[in-house]
Parts: sequence; structure tokens; C-alpha cells
Amino acid sequence: MRQAVNHAIDRQRINDRVYSGLAVVAQSLLPPGLLGYDESLRGPAYDPDRARSLMRQAGHASGFAIEYRTWDTDEFNNSGLVPLIIEDLAAIGIRVNVTRHAATEARAPLDRPGHGQLYCANWWADFPDSDNFFYVFFHSDASSIRGLYFRRPEIDTKIIDARRSNDVERRAGIYRGLNEMVVKEAPLAPLFHERLFVLHRPEIRGVRLSLVPPPVRYHDVWREEE
Repeated sequence: MRQAVNHAIDRQRINDRVYSGLAVVAQSLLPPGLLGYDESLRGPAYDPDRARSLMRQAGHASGFAIEYRTWDTDEFNNSGLVPLIIEDLAAIGIRVNVTRHAATEARAPLDRPGHGQLYCANWWADFPDSDNFFYVFFHSDASSIRGLYFRRPEIDTKIIDARRSNDVERRAGIYRGLNEMVVKEAPLAPLFHERLFVLHRPEIRGVRLSLVPPPVRYHDVWREEE
């Protein structure tokens, strides 16, 4: 089922419609530039026929219904992203019922394992290290991500091994394996990595982008006088 959902979503259509084609379509959980990222790793391709076949294999040939809970300032629904996902899921038989709630109540079901909700979220890394993705998303002791309950002792072990190691190549290998796991097991559907643009006049020099906020460190910036 998880693989079916990943194959059902047309990420490029969403990118074109919602982000004017400027986002980076995610092939996996890790964004480019982080330790363990493998540019040759390909995520599930948009393939509704494959998705419907996986639905049949999972015993849901006739589809099923799920709920998406929205609220007034829901950026994912208001931007048009969720409606496009709903269309994609409907094409493989997954019917999404959108209900409206107060912002404080919309995501309350996510605190319970087995909530059965469709939901969207984003994650901004606190520091540019792959641990800040895999530990936060998948370690049994982590609690920052609501609604995701993909926990396994062997995954915990790998995450802690990488966290404790000072061998860069060893850490990179562990994170590559965990990133491949995300593609194969499909515990979630990575959609996009945001692309940041900073506009500046040509005489402003020293502008370099950071992987984590703030995007520009202004103490490194200066103005070149003619």
C-alpha cells in the first residue's frame, strides 16, 4: 500500500502547478548535499498502473476511503498541493474525504498510532547532518515528527551507530542504506526539496547560501565600491 501511494503521486505535475517547476522533486528523504545522499538513487516513478497493481496485491482492488483534516491556514491544502494529491489517489481508488477543523484539533489524531489519516508536513533540518533526518523521523525515542510510526529495532541500531561514529565513510554508508530503505519500504512519500533563491545587486559580494536557516549569513556580506 505504501508503495502504491508513492507510485500514484505525480510529483512533477505538482511541482509545475504549485511551485512553477522550481522545487526539486525528491527521490528519497535526504536532500542533495547531505552525507549519504546518492544521486543515482531513484525514488518511485509516477506509474498509476503499477500503483493499481500494488493495490490489488494488497487486497484493496476496489479501493478504500481515508480522511484529510484541514484548517483555515493549512498551507498544503490552500496552495493546491493536497487537491492534486487527492486527484492522484482517486485515480487508483483511494477516496479522500476532506473535513474542516480548528487548527488546534486538525492534527490531534496523529498522536495515535494507526490514525489512518492522510496528512502533509515539512521538515527544516536544525543542522546540516543526515542524523537530523533519520533520527528525527525513525528512531523509537524521537518525538518531533507527529503521525509517523515506522519503528524497528534494527533501524534504531543503525541510526545510533552512525550517530556515535567519527568515521565519515562509515557514517555515509549507513545513511545511504537508510535512504535506500526509505525508497524500498516507503514509510512516507517524500515530495520535494525546497530550492531557495536570494536576489541581490551585483555589487553585493560574499553572498553564500546555508543549508539551514538563516539562509544568508550577513556578517560575510559586503558591498563592493566602484
